Amino acid sequence: MASNLWDTEHDIISGANSLASINTLHLLMDKGLISREDAAGVLTKTANQVPEGCEDGPDSELGEQVARRFEAMAAWCLSYNPSR
Repeated sequence: MASNLWDTEHDIISGANSLASINTLHLLMDKGLISREDAAGVLTKTANQVPEGCEDGPDSELGEQVARRFEAMAAWCLSYNPSR
């Protein structure tokens, strides 16, 4: 297994998608269209769905790692100060 979540082409794409998600949520918060709590809720929901989707597969450990990344991103949303 890769030593971190940025070691392979697939992992880089996944990381870029994560960054796009957080940047999109930050933009929505900046525009006042979504609250910090709602943004965090989107990422928490994702964090819960990822392990469920891979629990029976060969990469269940990776699913847990990805879920932890999304939980951390949810915390970032809660501490974000929109620049309105």
